[in-house]
Amino acid sequence: MRLIIAEKPQVASAIAGAFAGPGRPDGASFRLLNGDQVTWLFGHVLRLGDPEDHDPAAEHWSWSRLPLAWPVSHHLVPQYADHVQAVVALARQAEALIHAGDPDAEGQRVVDELIDWAGLEHLPCWRVMINDLNPQPIRQAFEQMQDNRLYRPLSRSVLVRAVCDQRYGYNLTRACTLAGRQRGGSGVLSVGRVQTPMLGLVVARDRAHEQHRPHTVHHLQALLSLPGVSEPLWADWLPLEDDGLDDDGRVVVPEVARRAAEQVRTPGALIQSVTQEDLAAEVPLPYNLLTLQADAAALHGLLPWQVSDATQRLRDHHNAITYNRSDCRYLHPPRPEEAAAVLASLVPWMDQARQADVHHRSAAFDSAQVGAHHAIIPTGRVPSPSALSEVERQVYDLIARLYVGQFFPAHQGRETLVTVVAGGHLLQVGGQTVLRSGWQDVLIPGQGHEPQERSPTITGPLAEALSAVRRGQQATVVDVRVTPRQTPPPPRYRMQTLLLDLAQVAKYVRDPAIRRLLLDKDRGKAHERGGLGTPATRDALLQTLIRRGLLEINGQEVRSTMRGKALCAALPPLATGPDLTALWHHLFRQIAEGTRTEDSVLAEIDAFIADEVERVRR
Repeated sequence: MRLIIAEKPQVASAIAGAFAGPGRPDGASFRLLNGDQVTWLFGHVLRLGDPEDHDPAAEHWSWSRLPLAWPVSHHLVPQYADHVQAVVALARQAEALIHAGDPDAEGQRVVDELIDWAGLEHLPCWRVMINDLNPQPIRQAFEQMQDNRLYRPLSRSVLVRAVCDQRYGYNLTRACTLAGRQRGGSGVLSVGRVQTPMLGLVVARDRAHEQHRPHTVHHLQALLSLPGVSEPLWADWLPLEDDGLDDDGRVVVPEVARRAAEQVRTPGALIQSVTQEDLAAEVPLPYNLLTLQADAAALHGLLPWQVSDATQRLRDHHNAITYNRSDCRYLHPPRPEEAAAVLASLVPWMDQARQADVHHRSAAFDSAQVGAHHAIIPTGRVPSPSALSEVERQVYDLIARLYVGQFFPAHQGRETLVTVVAGGHLLQVGGQTVLRSGWQDVLIPGQGHEPQERSPTITGPLAEALSAVRRGQQATVVDVRVTPRQTPPPPRYRMQTLLLDLAQVAKYVRDPAIRRLLLDKDRGKAHERGGLGTPATRDALLQTLIRRGLLEINGQEVRSTMRGKALCAALPPLATGPDLTALWHHLFRQIAEGTRTEDSVLAEIDAFIADEVERVRR
């Protein structure tokens, strides 16, 4: 008998169903027709030992006990104890194990830590990667199993990361709290390797916003009457470098703008150039968890943990989507009949699926870009809208629309820029016409777009008329206006912009070596360019920061509180920046690659933590 160990009950049930097993388990497992059994865990059923587990006196916070040091151990989570003992009993009867944890680093560790804790390492063990909980993909995954020993170094690196994060959090939280109390503070100052730099990112943005010193800039526009265009159009003045500009090319001297306005009114405006460019915009790539959370925040106001919970239910309870914590945005090219079946099943959800071309291949269909798991897409099992909560409906709709969009042609348009010379000054007006809407017929407006993207100000019939204007024709300046404006501060974070920025904090790192390490950490991951945490962990960390009163959601904005600002001000820069993530990831990767031992990395990080505690003490 082989024992298949799934990470969650829903996955075990799906595996049993894929092999015509029973609909209900017999005790702690499903018994398959070939004699194999399928059992399950509940995510992490073991917890890392705390200092108090080894020394009850560690409950008392004092400088004399820092830095805390304790051996690595695992303890059963009490609510899972009976089930885990039953799983271990089944494993001891098995000839071999099949590891069916979720197809990511954390999923690898969930099952491996049970195998280690129960002393089952001597059994042969195979690894199966299940992305889709429907029967055919599950059966295909079992045809591609590999020896679990290939993934053991990855699992050990995840364990060491968890141990180091635990030791860093315990020691630095106690040190900072004790130091704060010496200065009259109260409460706990919570510190974490990833959590605190996330807070630091928001604090830095808030400081830039609050410390912004505005200055006045002067924006000149001219209302132009152009030949063949039925309405006058506002054109922007293009100042020259010697017109008194700030770093962003804006006029700061009012006399310059006023003088230009007088000169622009001079009769004899002439169209200097008309440029046209045909544009083709490919459909955005399908979602990974990060971009799904960002879009759900921008379009529906959903918080990242709401999206994570919804995708978990969509995957585990409805079998409606593929692996939901994916960090990949690419797909294996499907066979036409496979794509046709999924698209046909989506027609009741969205009628646009009827027009999808199963032979069309967007840039997302690239097997070379797919790792352990692919982008989040619908399965062939489409839920009834009435069976879903409002959040689940909104999240599923985003996933479904972006998948269907992969089978539509590019959005094509034509951009026209008209440049006019008036009184020796250049004025420019632009517009865009749609030649073929393509995938934009499928997506919600704004879906899949970065927040800084903007549409042209002139569209529709006026833009079409603009494309008929010709060089050398005369134009008439109908009116001129100069608008003084105060330069705005850097915007505070919204949830969408914060999530996207957390995925690319390397751009804020000045040290080129640290920046390279951060970028290397995310090599090959779409939308992850030297980030903090992972899409699967950021939402929990943000919740923690909000729950502890360090961050708050104010309307649409995510802001740091006075308490959060004070904590960052009291910590050394290494604790509030992403450098530590980069340096530690380099060490953890060496464990995964087999070039460093766990003990040597733990010793190095323990020494670092001791130095940081002493720094806080001083």
